[in-house]
Amino acid sequence: MEIAGVILAGGQNRRMHGQMKALLPIGEEMIIERQVREMKRICQQVILVTQQPEVFPAWVKREVQVIGDEIAGCGPLSGMDAAFAVAATPYVWVVACDMPYLSAVVAAALKQELERLRKEAAIPRLQGKDHPLHGVYRVDTGERIRELLLRKQYRVKELLQQLSCAYVEERFFAEQDLSTRCVININTREEYEAFVKQGAS
Repeated sequence: MEIAGVILAGGQNRRMHGQMKALLPIGEEMIIERQVREMKRICQQVILVTQQPEVFPAWVKREVQVIGDEIAGCGPLSGMDAAFAVAATPYVWVVACDMPYLSAVVAAALKQELERLRKEAAIPRLQGKDHPLHGVYRVDTGERIRELLLRKQYRVKELLQQLSCAYVEERFFAEQDLSTRCVININTREEYEAFVKQGAS
């Protein structure tokens, strides 16, 4: 597929009382286990960006490439900057570490749409909301990310405004028979407890 997977785990997890969301158990697996397994379905390379490599189990460090932000403390863009610099593929699939349902099938469809339309990124847009952290990007867009960081512009929205993007909406998901739950993420302890109570799997 010529695509690298990137998991961003650089947040401070304040709303989870400091607990690393990637390590939360969902059923019999941690979120990070589900993510790595799913990414390896299509990704030649999986990169975990974190400032806390010591909290991850040893198997994670064997299975994925663990790196830190080069320009730290600037949100998702700083993690994307670091990952795009080491990605060895033309395309990069970026996700947040708190997304238990990320989908390789969706990522493959996004990449195909990006190529078909000759865009720089393919981003889910569901119920009017953009989801750049389940998006597929051309790796050469990393140059724009670095420029934004150097200008102290840290919002992913500012990156999307600079890129030619294919925004993939509900109709695309329906036509391709794709699940939209791939963009679900867990932000707070209350959301996590509700998620587990619902018997999510």
